[in-house]
Amino acid sequence: MKVKLKPNSYALLSLVLIFNFIFPTFNFYFDDKASTGSIILNSILLLLSIGLMLLKNTIYDGKVFRSSVIFFGLFSMVISLSILFNLKDFIIRDLFELHRPVFYASAFLLPQFFFWDRKKIEKHIFLPVMIVLIYEILLGIAALNKTETIKYFLSLYTKNHNVISGRATGTFVNPYDYAYMMVFFATCSIYLFIKTKKLIYLIKSILSIYVTLISQSRTGFIILLLALIYLMIFLIVSNKNMSVKFKMLIMSTFLITAILTAFGTIERLLKENYPYLYSGLYSLINKDISEVSSFNARLEQLIWALNEFSKSPVTVIIGNGPGKGIREYLEMQYIVYFYRYGTIGLFVCIVYLFYGVYITSRAYFYSRKKEYGVKTEALWIGLNCLAVVTPIASMSNNFIDQIRISYFLFFMMGLATAVTRQDDIVKPGIIKN
Repeated sequence: MKVKLKPNSYALLSLVLIFNFIFPTFNFYFDDKASTGSIILNSILLLLSIGLMLLKNTIYDGKVFRSSVIFFGLFSMVISLSILFNLKDFIIRDLFELHRPVFYASAFLLPQFFFWDRKKIEKHIFLPVMIVLIYEILLGIAALNKTETIKYFLSLYTKNHNVISGRATGTFVNPYDYAYMMVFFATCSIYLFIKTKKLIYLIKSILSIYVTLISQSRTGFIILLLALIYLMIFLIVSNKNMSVKFKMLIMSTFLITAILTAFGTIERLLKENYPYLYSGLYSLINKDISEVSSFNARLEQLIWALNEFSKSPVTVIIGNGPGKGIREYLEMQYIVYFYRYGTIGLFVCIVYLFYGVYITSRAYFYSRKKEYGVKTEALWIGLNCLAVVTPIASMSNNFIDQIRISYFLFFMMGLATAVTRQDDIVKPGIIKN
């Protein structure tokens, strides 16, 4: 008798999430900035996402599906028009940007093809996230090891300069991308420790913060502090138990007092062990903002981008195109979208940022109401903390469009959307019109 094996689509989905973070970009082999590796990784993720959707062949919420197709489809049209109206500056690498709306849509829509309950989220989302966290922490700590074997392994993921300097990057090309993602892992782990009192989550929290320091990313350090402050305020305000509120307030006050008391020791520790991070923070605190080099660089980019719009009124609406032949790298998220795709692009960017804040907070409260458990709550609170600081972080770098980060963010926003709309579904497996 022949046994027909049916693949477990949820397990495959878990593997795709892990794959997104651990598959190398082979920087040492292709190119230091992972341009080729990014194309390979995103192409595989796109094919896997489409393949899984075809395997499931069932969309649980037709309204979300149609809205997403329209939104990302229009953005794809804007990118195409921006290229067509600026053909004189066109180079082949500009075509790479055409994949973004399709790639982001595939990540966002994939969770809509699955039905989610507490068990499925814990097994197929939370567990893979914890596996990735352990892998990222190990690679972050490995940056301190100077052996040739470790250097070779790290060069599968990051730039040679980062390997030599010993800055932690995990599986990311840049230290600030790594630090950005560790904000999610740190706040998620802290929430789990506060709720469960389990030592393992305290260890994960401490290590997540530690590897963020090793990355020496100034942006990462600042948004981590902001996320931690936000997390404590959020937990105090959202908790209905007055005694718990009081305990958390006392604990927060004690922690802040302890940090201020030990400020001299902390400053010396940063100065001696993390000179790049310290010099950046010192300049930011003690110098006039106009004297900070990173601020001046971004201000120069903003002025340059605004001047480019004087060429044609059309560019104000649809932008100048990817323009990689003119200026390939722009750092501020807002400048990237405004310069390349005009006011429409800036609107799309703002939708990304603020929808993330809205849907993750909604998913958190939904999970509490439906008693999805502390693990699911931790995912949403970690993502919400990350979403809240992203508009600030985006003034420094274009995090949303970075490899690994983009797929994860859009997938999790899609998952949050799917989870919070499940009460509106008439019957699983039937498209709701």
